[in-house]
Amino acid sequence: MTDLKQALKNAGAHVRAVIKGILFVGFFVQILLGLIWMCCHLTKPQDFGVPEGVLYGWIWGMFGKRYVILNVLQLSAAFAVRYYFLWSLSKRLYPERSVTKGLLIWGSLGMVTFPFAMQCHLAALPCSLISSLFLLMLSYLFRDGKGKKRLVTLLLAAVCAGLMMGLSGAVDGDRRSVPGSSIPAAMASRLAWPTLWVDHEAWTEELQEITGEVLWEANYYPGNMAMVCAAIEEKVSFSEAEAYYRQMAEVAWNYHAPMIIRQIGWDILGYAMTPVIFPLQMEGEAYDSYSGRNYEVMRSNAPLLTRYYVEYGCWWFGCGLIMALMYTLLGVMGSLGKDGEGNLWKRAVFPMAVSILASGILVVLLTMRGAGIMDYKDSVAVNELWIAWPLLCLVWFSCREKRVPQEEGIGQ
Repeated sequence: MTDLKQALKNAGAHVRAVIKGILFVGFFVQILLGLIWMCCHLTKPQDFGVPEGVLYGWIWGMFGKRYVILNVLQLSAAFAVRYYFLWSLSKRLYPERSVTKGLLIWGSLGMVTFPFAMQCHLAALPCSLISSLFLLMLSYLFRDGKGKKRLVTLLLAAVCAGLMMGLSGAVDGDRRSVPGSSIPAAMASRLAWPTLWVDHEAWTEELQEITGEVLWEANYYPGNMAMVCAAIEEKVSFSEAEAYYRQMAEVAWNYHAPMIIRQIGWDILGYAMTPVIFPLQMEGEAYDSYSGRNYEVMRSNAPLLTRYYVEYGCWWFGCGLIMALMYTLLGVMGSLGKDGEGNLWKRAVFPMAVSILASGILVVLLTMRGAGIMDYKDSVAVNELWIAWPLLCLVWFSCREKRVPQEEGIGQ
């Protein structure tokens, strides 16, 4: 029996070594492609139009609307935050081990060069800084501490959340005056847009008359739902408009509930695991989204390189998760009954719960904004949390045999 246990232990060690090699090579290729793509696009703006939002507009103007300076700023912030995120998480998961700076740098590059994240870092859009703030918020929440120290970390996390809202434009002073900015309007967009023309005959005559001039055009493009909202709010009071929005949502739900649930499910998957759903979107097998437009903009400067970069990124995302799952299962089986190592899984519960809760809230809010407007740029940080899993497995393997007293300072 002892020989069998030793043989299984040796086999597990060999499998973990193979997984380590695969993870290293897989991320090396992604990092290489990402850095090349970055060099090709650092000075070439992506055509997403003029950035919206008061706070981001101020940042954009502060640097003289120069794309290169903004790109360098966003890339620097992205790298620094990913480094701090991995360091904070490593300190919580592996407090008795040493994690080298080189390994944290490698992991940070692995997250920054995630294709959809890299596109955001090199675009004049708030999504890059928002993703960095989201991960920074989680980093503060992961940190250990009691009393005043814990209060400070919670306060910093709250500041990050507030800045995220500011950059998104959700709290802009003129936001409320924009037609369709209310919760009932969002529900109407989420439930009713795909079948506006089909359902309009079931609406009241008053609502049909108000929307008649714009309904046909709005039915073709999800962004045109704003035309319906504008037509309604120009002719009736705010309370009456909300009643009409609820009517549109109720009619759509009564007639098309299964389809609506399916579309919501696709959007949730699209936001939470973009690389898995993106290939289906490009093949036209999924649903309406902004992914096609995003990819068109991304490949405008280096189409062939972008194709290989994105295709590899999507493929490696799935492979990396499979490798991480295998490594985690081996780690669980290998650490059972061992003092110290078995506590790793207990220490992982809190960061996992916080990440799932925060990501779930973000994904639900994005999904319920409306139908047909799924935009992966808004949830790149959620996808990077998946990437952090195989990276942390690589960190664990590389530092597992080097037990040292916990040291102070990042990356020491």
